[in-house]
Amino acid sequence: MTAYYNHPEMSYIPSVEELRTQLDKFNRNILESAKKFGRWWDGFCKIFEETTDKETSEKTIRYTFFDDATHNPVITQLNLEIVTLTNQIQKKFEYYSDRFNDRTVKTMYDKNEMTKMQKLIEKNQSVTDIEKKIIGFRQFKQSIKKQKQDFIQNALINVDYTGVKAGSLEKAEEWLAILGRVLTEISKKELA
Repeated sequence: MTAYYNHPEMSYIPSVEELRTQLDKFNRNILESAKKFGRWWDGFCKIFEETTDKETSEKTIRYTFFDDATHNPVITQLNLEIVTLTNQIQKKFEYYSDRFNDRTVKTMYDKNEMTKMQKLIEKNQSVTDIEKKIIGFRQFKQSIKKQKQDFIQNALINVDYTGVKAGSLEKAEEWLAILGRVLTEISKKELA
C-alpha cells in the first residue's frame, strides 16, 4: 500500500476500507467454500450438482460440510485470529494517521494559515515569534529525518510512507524559506 497526506487527513492506496473489505471477504470465503462440497455418507466430500431448493428457489447442495466447518474449533479459532488481525491492522492505520493530526503538520499544509501568519508577521514583526516558528519547523524536520523506516510493516500489510515523509520535509522547507525571507526583510528595515 502507499500512503499520502491529503490535508487534513492521511490517505492510502488502496483505501483502508477496501483493504478491510478484502480481509472480511477472505474470512467469509473460508466458511462459504464449505457450501460448495456435498457430503457423502462415509464422511468424505464428493462433488454434487446444485439443485434448486423448492422453498427458496435458490441453487444449493443439500448436504455440505458447512455446519461441520462452522462448529469446528480449529476453523473457529482461525476465524477469530483473522478478525483480531484485521482489527489490529485498522488500529495501526489510525495510529499512523493520528501522528499527522499534529498541529504543526496541519499548520504546514494549510494555505490559509500561511497567509494569516504572513499578515500577522507583517503587522507585528516580532522576531521572537518568527524564531519560535523556525525552531518548531526545524525540530519537526529533524524528527521526520530520524524516522528510519519509510515502509511500515503492519501485520500482513506493508505501507510505503516515502511520499508522506518527502512531502512533509518539502512543506517544512517551504515554511522555513518564507520565515527566512520575513526575517531578512525585518533586518533590512531595522538596519536601514
